[in-house]
Amino acid sequence: MSETGAAPPDDGGAQLPPHTDGVGLDFDALKKGDVITVREQEALIGLPSGTPQFQLAVLALIGEIESELDRRGRDWVVRQRDYEIVILTDSEASKYIEKRDQKSYRGCKKRHRKRCNIDESNLTQEEIADHRKQILFMGNLLAAGATFAKRLGVPGPYRRVTPLLRPPTEDEGEGGEAGAPAPV
Repeated sequence: MSETGAAPPDDGGAQLPPHTDGVGLDFDALKKGDVITVREQEALIGLPSGTPQFQLAVLALIGEIESELDRRGRDWVVRQRDYEIVILTDSEASKYIEKRDQKSYRGCKKRHRKRCNIDESNLTQEEIADHRKQILFMGNLLAAGATFAKRLGVPGPYRRVTPLLRPPTEDEGEGGEAGAPAPV
């Protein structure tokens, strides 16, 4: 049981699914819609569920799964849902990414890339229309942000703009901050 009082559900001692090989995840066997149960997570991580260390390790495991899938050219959406790690189907990923974008614009560029890699052949006509609308909206928003940032320009290094009371010596240079005091 965790510190919040909620215990992860027990899956009744089921056998490990085929996408684990006893040592780690078999990334070649993973597909969209796969679920990594709490029992599998315990086997992969080596810690009992319900502890704070286990919860942090699960977050790290999700990051490792996403990184390895990205390295293999599978830019899929991986998330935790009801104590289980889920690789979302295209339909679920489209809705999930839209909800994330509505909550926060931090990370929008990464999620936009993931959204662009969703296979539309697995979506219904209504979902395709919503999906394309979100791609256009977020693409325009990111382009506008990039244009605005470019127009602002990169701020230069700090330069003193207050006048000096005396002319700087050779040691001080233009800034007047370093060196010995000037003779009076």
